[in-house]
Amino acid sequence: MLTQRALLRRCFHDRPTTEEQEREHDDRFCRQADAFTYALALYGEDAIGFAAAYRPTITYRGRAIRLGGLGDVCTDPGRRRSGIATAVVRAAVTELQAAECDLAYPCTDVTNPGMVRLYGQLGFVPLSRPHSYLGKSGTLCRPPRQ
Repeated sequence: MLTQRALLRRCFHDRPTTEEQEREHDDRFCRQADAFTYALALYGEDAIGFAAAYRPTITYRGRAIRLGGLGDVCTDPGRRRSGIATAVVRAAVTELQAAECDLAYPCTDVTNPGMVRLYGQLGFVPLSRPHSYLGKSGTLCRPPRQ
């Protein structure tokens, strides 16, 4: 039986390894413990696809914004290119819509054409310029230079 946790380890083997990397990762990104719902694809008892949905409330120009986030999207490597990622992302987006998020933001690599295609099927478009945001610590986070 392939569990959700084992699937995530299989897909995201390059997780932070040092304490400093872990702190930076926790500051910059939502953690699974912060998710309000998950979409999980099963084949028998095996987890073969996963997506997490987040909905933190942030303040922008003095206004509370419910930010919908998508992350930890993965498909078992042996089952990729079969629509599983699209299905779990679509299910997670449905949950974000039901939660009445003001906007949704997928946490993904927009230099990866496969990710742009996946999210593009659901109406997401890459920002036309780099962006920055404040991490949980209040530190300004910028995307890595290409």
